[in-house]
Amino acid sequence: MKNIHSLLLFLAVLAVFGCTRQPCPATPERGYQGPRPKETAAPVPAPKEAAKSTDDQIIGEIEKNIAFLMKDWGTPGLAIAIVKDGKPFLVKGYGVTDVKTGKKVDKNTAFYLASVTKNFTATLVATSVERKELSFDDTVAKRLPGFKMADPYFTKHLTIRDALSHRTGLGFHTDDTFIGKIFRTNGTITLKNTLAHLRTLKPLFSFRQAYSYSNSLYFIMGEILKRATGKAYPALLAERVLNPLKMTRTHVGFDWIKPDANLAMPHDLDPEGKVGRIPLLRGDFGPGGSIFSTADDMSRYLLMHLAKGKGVVKNPKPLMEMQTPHIFTGPNMYGDPAWKAAGLGWEMFDLRGLKVLRYDGFLPGLLSAIFIVPSRNIGVAVMINRSVSLAHMITGLTAIDLLAGRPAAPYHQIFRGIFKPVPVRKERPEFAKDLKQYIGKYTTVQDRQTFHRTITVKDGKLYCDNYMSVFGPPSPMTRLFPMDTATFFSKNADLVVTFRAVKGKIEMVFNHGGKPVTFVRKK
Repeated sequence: MKNIHSLLLFLAVLAVFGCTRQPCPATPERGYQGPRPKETAAPVPAPKEAAKSTDDQIIGEIEKNIAFLMKDWGTPGLAIAIVKDGKPFLVKGYGVTDVKTGKKVDKNTAFYLASVTKNFTATLVATSVERKELSFDDTVAKRLPGFKMADPYFTKHLTIRDALSHRTGLGFHTDDTFIGKIFRTNGTITLKNTLAHLRTLKPLFSFRQAYSYSNSLYFIMGEILKRATGKAYPALLAERVLNPLKMTRTHVGFDWIKPDANLAMPHDLDPEGKVGRIPLLRGDFGPGGSIFSTADDMSRYLLMHLAKGKGVVKNPKPLMEMQTPHIFTGPNMYGDPAWKAAGLGWEMFDLRGLKVLRYDGFLPGLLSAIFIVPSRNIGVAVMINRSVSLAHMITGLTAIDLLAGRPAAPYHQIFRGIFKPVPVRKERPEFAKDLKQYIGKYTTVQDRQTFHRTITVKDGKLYCDNYMSVFGPPSPMTRLFPMDTATFFSKNADLVVTFRAVKGKIEMVFNHGGKPVTFVRKK
């Protein structure tokens, strides 16, 4: 899932690729009307002509880049699938599945895809549209009795197309509190509690006027598909996608996992700032995020999409609608034209003159991304097992450039400009006094949405819990080390927290990466 735990990482990636919190037009023809963001890095120069490289030279450059990125971003394991011109180009694993065991990643190592599942879900819907079991323009209410939102207009008019393209206008990551509560109580996401959650959502923007990422609207697609086809999501996915493509090592949910499974385990920085294994969160988000797959299987999936659904659909038109921009989401940093948009289960952007379709996924410790470039018949899938690493994104973009016959842009420098290594700060124990005075739940309102932080003390140490929110820091629980009077820092994020009393209220200034945000303690 993209929006659980530590997603400042994902938020910044979206700033480059996928979305903006500014209202967006409902139709691509109008173009982006919102303000342009401040530049965070120098624009990437236009590609220069390069001498044609051999396949072996390209693979050598990609592997050299992977080795460097894994070391620089502290990434234990990575798997990649590259396809070109209708056949596999590079399908391989690097590093280890688990720093404890040292087991090697190979092309058959399963990684949790998280929200890349949504691309599979949109593909399944397209198969139902082809069979006339559904229409993209059916309203959700028509296909799912009991569906209701806080705004009657949204309830009446929201379509399957709106849900799959995230163009609802509900607001950015409005599922955070709902999903956070489920995880905190070791609960299960069900149709009943998801529908109950959706009934509480009050739109933050006008209908179809803003990209509004939602796990819940994808989750309910499983029930819509079941009512239309008579088959549950796992069985339908196997019948229409996995079996025809011979994706024999791709699984839905967690029941398949055995002690000896060839499985990439999640890693992250712990509250003390050390890299290590973290628990695999077993939250089954169904059609929103539940698929495990391998580099070998993903090569087959990419080839299918580049071949306009060959092996999965006979009429490619519904599948190709997935690749059509449905809502523009702002400019990006990759030159002119610098556009981004959302399709159905795809996000897309201009990469120095190439239209690239992409979708990515995140669960703490596990990240994945898929890319296709239909005009060049290129597909890339990259999966890693470390949070706060952009090795997967940089690898994918670099591979696209090289396969397109041009020098790779300096993506590592661009992303390191956004995500600098965590600074080394000096801990000063003399300021760790009376820590209990900071305990409490703090809130802030950003872009019309409320975010929470909880400050606790355990064993004489101060901790900040990000309350399952997309709004940083990049770990669910961060230890705060004393550095000055009422000022603390984190060892697993570029984070400095300062507490202060203002007009009878206790405020927490949360400075993450040089961007201060003020939270106020609730009474």
